[in-house]
Amino acid sequence: HMRKSPLHYRYAVDAGPDPSLAQKLAMFRAVHTLVLEPFQFTEEYVVYDGRRDKRTKAYQQFLSEHMGKTVLNVAEHEQALAIAEAVTDHSWVSELLCDDNTETEVPMVWDDLIAGPCKGKADILHWSQEKGLIVADLKTFNTTDGKQIARIGSQNGWPLQFAHYL
Repeated sequence: HMRKSPLHYRYAVDAGPDPSLAQKLAMFRAVHTLVLEPFQFTEEYVVYDGRRDKRTKAYQQFLSEHMGKTVLNVAEHEQALAIAEAVTDHSWVSELLCDDNTETEVPMVWDDLIAGPCKGKADILHWSQEKGLIVADLKTFNTTDGKQIARIGSQNGWPLQFAHYL
């Protein structure tokens, strides 16, 4: 928000998290979980086959039965499964994720000389003599166009985030 202006940043801080944005991003978080921590998926997500309308008794009851879980509709769930399968079907990724020297969701804490105390979480961290150091961050896009992905990554500062972790 600060990249736009100080007023955008201030509004975002004062307004707090946007609950509708969290729901929009739920499918992307589900992909992340399916690829990196598939054993936790059923603990964190649930699928609702119907209209997610908090005014209906059926949906209210469903929410009360699945408190704390993120609710996906059938289409979001199917899309998340398809994307996760495409990622894990890639030979390099599947080999890396199965390697004993690979860890996922690795918390990192360090002191930077300029920024001070820092923390982050590496989606994939691998070290071996054979492959060297691999630090990877899983991002989900609505396109496979490399130029668009580079533009989106640049706008979101992901190269800086990655360099910061290294």
